[in-house]
Amino acid sequence: MNILIMTPGAVGFKSPTVYVAEELQRRGHRVGLVVDPDGHKIVYEGDWDVVFGDMERSCVPAFLTASTLGVKCYLHGEWIPKFRVECTNEWGPGCISSDEEIAYWKAFYRPIAGILHKADVSSWASPIFRKYAEQFSGREYGDFCFDRFTRLPSNVPFEPVPMEQAEYAVAICSRLAPIKRVPALVEAVGRMKTHKPRVYVVGDGPDRLEAIQKAREYGLDIEFCGATGEEDKWGFLAKSRVMLSAWTGIPPGEALMLGRPTIAYDHPHIRELYGDTLLYVKNNSIDAMAQRLDEVLEFSGYLNDFAQSGRKKLLDGETGLKTFDRGVDEIENVLLSLA
Repeated sequence: MNILIMTPGAVGFKSPTVYVAEELQRRGHRVGLVVDPDGHKIVYEGDWDVVFGDMERSCVPAFLTASTLGVKCYLHGEWIPKFRVECTNEWGPGCISSDEEIAYWKAFYRPIAGILHKADVSSWASPIFRKYAEQFSGREYGDFCFDRFTRLPSNVPFEPVPMEQAEYAVAICSRLAPIKRVPALVEAVGRMKTHKPRVYVVGDGPDRLEAIQKAREYGLDIEFCGATGEEDKWGFLAKSRVMLSAWTGIPPGEALMLGRPTIAYDHPHIRELYGDTLLYVKNNSIDAMAQRLDEVLEFSGYLNDFAQSGRKKLLDGETGLKTFDRGVDEIENVLLSLA
């Protein structure tokens, strides 16, 4: 099968969609890959059986490409404005607060929500996103649309790293963008009442300066590792007892694969993905995050047992998040049905 994959890519690390493309190629398919962060590129020629547009910025150009080439397409959408606003603003200040920003995201996502109605097959990242998209577009998606959860990158070490190799440290593995709320996570470590751990921040972005200022304000021993290579990322995660997360997606699953638990802000989508495999605190509550760190960080045995239990559920398919092989199987089956 000849597959053209179009994706906006990722910031800082290799995009999971690139790993999917590589795996489909290993399985014997001919794969073309278009990585376009701006989501404007349309392909006008080529012997392709099917087009796969992954992530929201690629949906419109992938659909236009498939229409131009006269082939079928599978489109996958992610976030929508209502979710972005509610999950970050409901219990405190978030990344989208002005009417102008909300209007911008609505204008950005309206054609995407609509174009997924026109695809041969489409999917949303979770039932919540699909529900919001249906409200946004004013009609329900049919049987051609399904829910597809995030999948792990293929290079996550399969064997967990023993907890006794971890330092008295926490990791924050994230793009330092406002929606990720990294400065708030750094502040939570600073507000701990017990001994404060070392902090590894893996990633980069516009909130770096604010995160540095928070670290200085609380006198934290912190290392900003930047957008490191993949092996370095696993190393920093393995050196930490626990990871902190304020947003959705793959990093908590990566930590589980390494045998590390995550303390996460609680909102519906992350529970869809991870169920009871994470340690949840009230969304946007810096004090709640600090309190949970005080409660658990000293107890490496408890953290190890909790992470191992969650890891088993992930591997056994008991969480919404798929392991890489399961995720690629699903994508491959959909594409084969269209070719």
